[in-house]
Amino acid sequence: MSTPHQPSLYHVFRQQFAAATTPPSIDGNAVLDWVPSVRDRVNCTPSELYRTAMELAERTDSSLPVRYWFYRLNLASGGRLYLRRRFDDWAGSQPLLKPLFGQPFSGFRTVTVHLDKCARGDMSDYVSERLLSSRADLAYGGYGDLCDDFGAVVPFNGGLDSTGQSSVRRHLGLDFWARERTSIHAPLAGTVFGLGRNPDLGETSNTLVLYHSPEPGVNFFTIYGHLGAEVLDRWKLGAHVPAGRELGRIGAAGPANRFLPHLHFQLTVDMLGQRNCFFGTACPREWPLWQQICPDPALLLL
Repeated sequence: MSTPHQPSLYHVFRQQFAAATTPPSIDGNAVLDWVPSVRDRVNCTPSELYRTAMELAERTDSSLPVRYWFYRLNLASGGRLYLRRRFDDWAGSQPLLKPLFGQPFSGFRTVTVHLDKCARGDMSDYVSERLLSSRADLAYGGYGDLCDDFGAVVPFNGGLDSTGQSSVRRHLGLDFWARERTSIHAPLAGTVFGLGRNPDLGETSNTLVLYHSPEPGVNFFTIYGHLGAEVLDRWKLGAHVPAGRELGRIGAAGPANRFLPHLHFQLTVDMLGQRNCFFGTACPREWPLWQQICPDPALLLL
């Protein structure tokens, strides 16, 4: 365990990476791979982590905010997200929530799906087969599954990790496949935080983001992707949303994403400076971080 008499992480980091780098850019992943090897020999206080994160945000080839780098450094030094601890305590108390589809899941014939079991480009065929063979009217799954940007999942932000590379991804939300125009409801009261359409994903990319603070110290967001266009007219930023209120309806299958109609439902304890375009997938090597930022929606819904 580090003590105040040890050298600071920031100064050791500067000696190891920043001062000797020409041109003045830094490989953020190299720094994060290095931190565990020195964390017991340097002072890793929150202030030292934040100073290092500020430097990484400024000198890496990415547009990711300081908080992203702070969270990754915190995990690399053996810490855990404080925001996630508060969320887990609240979710573990089994709060009473309204049904996401206006009625309990027991009212549907359901089947689970796994994104990493479908071949590239055949997501619609795979889900259709699962629904038909099980005679189900609702399919769900996908949190943490491996997928690719072109066949299984098109992430909200284009799928770039901290190095700007696109590759096989981990899915950060839970997808629900149901009939077009299926009604989606707020599981708990919240405030409209984000609302809009991602032009890169076509006509069915309408997204709603709600902010929730169910008790002091517990703050998180729910994200609803691939809704019908009427959601953009129904809600305004800052509007209060009562628990159980209809939010919108599942949009049509669009040519841009080549998917059957479905809802992308996601939780996050930090929007990282974004509004309606958020990370829907993540680089596998960053999964330990994103698993902390974006809890499994099944903790609340299933």
